[in-house]
Amino acid sequence: MSELYKQLAEDGKNKDDTNFCTVIATAVVFDKSYEDANDYLKLHAKRPHRSGPSWENFEKAIRKLAI
Repeated sequence: MSELYKQLAEDGKNKDDTNFCTVIATAVVFDKSYEDANDYLKLHAKRPHRSGPSWENFEKAIRKLAI
């Protein structure tokens, strides 16, 4: 397990979050902090606290971020 993953997972736990695999994936791929990735997904993918966004919303948000 990479140190980056461990740090991002710890950041999520410290924020009393769960089901944050999309946040970690976004943070790793786009070189963002846990907080920045989570804020982005809350805004653009409608990610609820302690839950993942719908696949449709996640895909739209990631496409927007990748441009």
